[in-house]
Amino acid sequence: MGDAPAVEVRDRERIRAGARAKLFGELMPTPSSKDADAGRPKATTPAKDPERVGRFRILDRLGAGGMGVVYSAYDPELDRKVALKLLRPDIAEDASQGSTGTTRLQREAQAMARLNHPNVVTVHEVGRHGEQVFVAMEFVAGQTLRTWAESEHDWQEVLRVYRDAAAGLAAAHDAGIVHRDFKPDNVMLGDDGRVRVMDFGLSRAEPGEVAAPDDAQHVAGDNLTRTGMLMGTPAYMAPEQHNAAPTSDKSDQFAFCVAVWEALAGERPFEGRTYGELAGNVAVGRVRDPPGTAAAPTRIFDVLRRGLAVRPDERHDSMQDLANALAPPQRGKGVWVGLGLLAVAGVGAGVYATREPPPSVEAGACDDAGDPIRKVWNAAASARIKDALAASGAPYADASWQTVSSMLDRYADTWAATAQTVCAASMVKRGDANATQRQSQCLASRRSDVAALVDVLSTREDGLAQQAVQAVVTLAPLEACTDPSRLEGFSIARDPDVLAELSEARARLARAKARGGLGNYAEAVEEAEAVVQEGKSLDDPATEAAGLLVRGQYEERVGNRTKSESTLRAAIKKAEIAHDHTTRALALIRLIYVVGSDPSRHDEALTLGADAGAVLRMLGADPLLQAKLDMNLGGADRAARKLDDALDHYEAALDAYLELFGESHPETGRALTSLGSVLIIRDEPKRAIEVLQRARTSFETTLGAQHPFVPLVISNLGTAHTALDNHERAIEMLEQALALRTEIHGPDHPGVAKTLFNLGNAQYKARRYEDAIATLREGIRAVKTSNPPKARLGRYHIVIGGSLTALGRLDEAREEFDPWLDVYPLVAGREGEYARKIRYNLAMAYIPKDLRRARLMLQSALETATGDEDYYEGMLTVLWLIDTAQFGPTLPVSALDEQRIGG
Repeated sequence: MGDAPAVEVRDRERIRAGARAKLFGELMPTPSSKDADAGRPKATTPAKDPERVGRFRILDRLGAGGMGVVYSAYDPELDRKVALKLLRPDIAEDASQGSTGTTRLQREAQAMARLNHPNVVTVHEVGRHGEQVFVAMEFVAGQTLRTWAESEHDWQEVLRVYRDAAAGLAAAHDAGIVHRDFKPDNVMLGDDGRVRVMDFGLSRAEPGEVAAPDDAQHVAGDNLTRTGMLMGTPAYMAPEQHNAAPTSDKSDQFAFCVAVWEALAGERPFEGRTYGELAGNVAVGRVRDPPGTAAAPTRIFDVLRRGLAVRPDERHDSMQDLANALAPPQRGKGVWVGLGLLAVAGVGAGVYATREPPPSVEAGACDDAGDPIRKVWNAAASARIKDALAASGAPYADASWQTVSSMLDRYADTWAATAQTVCAASMVKRGDANATQRQSQCLASRRSDVAALVDVLSTREDGLAQQAVQAVVTLAPLEACTDPSRLEGFSIARDPDVLAELSEARARLARAKARGGLGNYAEAVEEAEAVVQEGKSLDDPATEAAGLLVRGQYEERVGNRTKSESTLRAAIKKAEIAHDHTTRALALIRLIYVVGSDPSRHDEALTLGADAGAVLRMLGADPLLQAKLDMNLGGADRAARKLDDALDHYEAALDAYLELFGESHPETGRALTSLGSVLIIRDEPKRAIEVLQRARTSFETTLGAQHPFVPLVISNLGTAHTALDNHERAIEMLEQALALRTEIHGPDHPGVAKTLFNLGNAQYKARRYEDAIATLREGIRAVKTSNPPKARLGRYHIVIGGSLTALGRLDEAREEFDPWLDVYPLVAGREGEYARKIRYNLAMAYIPKDLRRARLMLQSALETATGDEDYYEGMLTVLWLIDTAQFGPTLPVSALDEQRIGG
């Protein structure tokens, strides 16, 4: 008993030495064996790294934290690399006796597993390895913000990165989780450019709870903590943590402000060579001024000072409010003009009106800044396009010209206003020369886009009228030309000859986009490839990335999805090198479209969506890019039958388009059409009809009543009326859609074949069986011209077989159905629907001929059926009738045939 105080003193000195080493870079003295033995249980030899933890194969040790060892590991089930954190062996030895190590690691895993946010490391799995707890997490290749800060970054970049970290913390706070140990070491900047907050090992679910006592002997580890009621890393801890008082999200806010201050100023806001000095300065709020070398403006440090207030209630209301305060100053909401135009992604993007009045300069000095666009788009150019569209003979040519002319008028007006703003800013030296050069290049590039588009739209090509509006919709937004975060993709300070070559490359890319916009996909790929090679030869990754994006987009359009995916991934990497965040975002969004069409890759599409979302936040969450992202995520969800998620994404996109463009815009019409199609699949036909009527009106207003988009919507309306059993109305609409599609595309177009199927199905449900058979036979002829998958072709035959059964032509019905018995899998859910339909109808056709075979058909179908299928009751009824029948021939069924019938 008499030695206890000496042991406590020795241990306290060792802890303080460790804290000084961590905080102030001092050497930590190695305790003597006598001290170690006297102060704590005898240390054990660290266990050898395991070869496996659960199903995970250990690859390499990445490091050891205060509570655990982190490995890279391989997950054989999901074929992916993970980061695996295992409770430190020397802590786990005491876990069975109530050590806090196990509890804290479990708490870390539980806290992180509840979060699903792109700026928080994802937890895949939590489990046990013997007496140890392990957590399998997303493997992030990259560096901590501590390491990242060792190289130079401008203050805007520092704030962009930390705002992403703030988004992760805000998501945690919304989930009721407080990190309690935020610091640069606990934030990863991935090689993919995405910021992720990690190491929630000190978090807990209920803000305000006082921390449990920490194990003093592990204070000197990587997760530095003080003994007693204190948990966290002292240099970043809030006053309430130093005082062992209840903590909250405001404590994370304090730590965040310390970290940002340190990154901007090169030193932390509180002085202190010892723990006592540091804690004393924190307790009274003694914040030192940033050094004169700090480049960030005073307002940023004022925002951080508020987050460093001693009293939590004097700090910012939330982490999100703090992040907003650190964002670039808003230049006014601005006004989105008319019809937006988005770069190469094939979707409308908005064009901002000038967000701020031009600076005061000599009157008239910048009046002619808008002249270059007037030389490209003027009354003569408009007349040429009008004549070209009229020459197409398309019935909707005039409506297309009206919309094209209106869109280009607005785009040219906005270009001129933006050019005047840039001119005025340069004259009063409101920006540096590099920024001015980039802005000029951006405007020149947008002008080239317009020039190339006008040139292509003035030609008299097939399909011109059909594609004209969508081609204009692909023009890039002008707002980027005044946004510093989007201008980094333009080269600066280059040799004039090189800049001229780059300008020509961008002009060539504009021609590629224009050709692709009119459906000349192969030509677009060829032109874009030439731009890629020019970018390589000029060592300009931004030009190369832009060319790869266009090439990848149109490689998908010509049917080469594999090559498209590879090209788009290359575009993403090149855009990262060039700091061209807009091109990177567009390539990610387009890649989601390519990958998401495969239902088995849905998780991959969502991961790409998270990456794209992170880039959009870096760009200021552009609402139009976000809308395109939502549209493509909705498409991936629909392909994977995640219909609730698809609905959410399509509704979000629609809300954005309505706010930006209103009802009468092609992009609003597209969003309404996609939303309506999902509502049909979700069996919400009434709501689908309401939405699709709006889509039809939108398209007819902007594109004309006979544009190809219109019969597509009418066909979907017919399908929705079929679902409501409004069969005659459905047939009327589908016949109208069929006539329009045949007139526009000819009789062999895939859209014609699909409308014939929908019409035949409506006729069958209306009991117009002879009409259904004739319609579907024509549909088979049309669909075969596109060499469809066998499963798609079989759907026509199934409805024909059902019609033949209803007409009593049972021999013909059996012949129609039998070849398709093996095509569709007999499984539960929607995937097995066609297999059950075949067996049900075959059973009906076999009843007069072979009751046993009919019964076997019904039994096998019922084994995978659910009560909500429209023919479920019919199958039960027919099976009951067969079981109660005492008549009818019974033929032997071979074992092989019985297995075939049963799937």
